[in-house]
Amino acid sequence: MVVLMLFAATLALPAQAQTTAAAQRARLRLGPFRMNPRLVLRELGLDSNVFHTFENPQRDFVLVAGPHLDITTGQSRLQFGGLATAEYVYYNRFASERSYNGSFKGGVTWRASRRLTLFADPSWVNARERPSLELDARARRHEFGLQIGGRALLSRRIELEVVARENRARFDRDERYFGVNLAKTLNNTHRALLGSVRYSPTRITSFVADAEAATDRFPHVLERDRDTARFRAGADFKPRGLLSGGFRIGFLRTEAINEARLDFSGPTAEGDITATVGLTAVRVNFVRDLRNSYLESAPDFVNTAYGANIRRQLSDRFDVSFGAQISNHRYRTVPARPDSELSTVSAGARNRVRAYDAVLGYVIGRNTRMTVNASYSTRNAALVVFPNYEAFRVGAGLTYGF
Repeated sequence: MVVLMLFAATLALPAQAQTTAAAQRARLRLGPFRMNPRLVLRELGLDSNVFHTFENPQRDFVLVAGPHLDITTGQSRLQFGGLATAEYVYYNRFASERSYNGSFKGGVTWRASRRLTLFADPSWVNARERPSLELDARARRHEFGLQIGGRALLSRRIELEVVARENRARFDRDERYFGVNLAKTLNNTHRALLGSVRYSPTRITSFVADAEAATDRFPHVLERDRDTARFRAGADFKPRGLLSGGFRIGFLRTEAINEARLDFSGPTAEGDITATVGLTAVRVNFVRDLRNSYLESAPDFVNTAYGANIRRQLSDRFDVSFGAQISNHRYRTVPARPDSELSTVSAGARNRVRAYDAVLGYVIGRNTRMTVNASYSTRNAALVVFPNYEAFRVGAGLTYGF
């Protein structure tokens, strides 16, 4: 689970590419719709530290399973693609940790002409799980997202894209962590306008430069509001070559609306690149960016994370992979208010989370894959509000396509 969180710093494929890939592997057809239903047993095993505590860790049997459904509409001028998921999380001893989770991510693409493409990508999440590596509480949250935009082909190699985006995060009113009301400190609306230029010298490589202006507004704590300007440049690699994935290197500047936040200026980075040689794939990922914190006296932190994963195809049916991830959180502080629920955090205080995992995969049939996995994670925290912990998870997973 921790490793999956750390892999969140990946670059999303365009909606059109996702639609095409899903259409090619679709199993069922209903009129213009192509569907790929799956039953996913994401985890069946043992969690050695359910609550991420240093003293008296509690272990339990855990099961996470539910249906997934890919829907696409084929290769017309107007395309739709989406992935809907539903999961039930079951803990045998600790009923308080059981939950239902759901999500949807979709994309609508309209090729208005040979040179102009318009798109809209909605998303929705309703989950009671750990929202980040900072929070150990499984807190119920609702996220809504929508981005709309267009791509214009200026020449055979140059493409211009403009995107407007809005994302809303809402925690339930009674969700608390170490006495802090998460709805109060983390509920926010993020709005952004982004423009980018892409130059593709070959069919498998493209270079990108973009600029973004954004606002973050917190309805319950107006002092956390900020405005942001971001500039980035990087490259994308299509899977047909030695490399796949992409990276961005940039600069971020934030301007606080008032004294409850500190201004920030500094470099940022994100990337997820896989190199494939024969039957071996090596994946590296990294991110450096500013993240919101639930703490009142430290409303944000600089997140620096990096990791690697090696996957080897042993035979037609067997594969094995090993991964390692490290995430560092460096907190930036402001003077604590008299009514603050926490004392002021020392400036520059750091937390470090490390995670390692090993996975053995076996393809049972054309649409069925089983995994056996083991993972270990640990946190070394400089802040008393974050307990140090060690956690082991061992279990199995299964994906069955109908």
